[in-house]
Amino acid sequence: MQSKITIKFKRLSNKFNDIPLPSYSTEGSSGMDLRAAVDDKIIIKPLE
Repeated sequence: MQSKITIKFKRLSNKFNDIPLPSYSTEGSSGMDLRAAVDDKIIIKPLE
């Protein structure tokens, strides 16, 4: 079963307009890849 959802977002600063919007990196992906404007490396472990 597939359904379409719409997610609204807002850029909080024009400083980071070069960061790509969320997107599916491969066909058949179950989720979109997100990018963030951070200075340090962040590791998100499974289920976090």
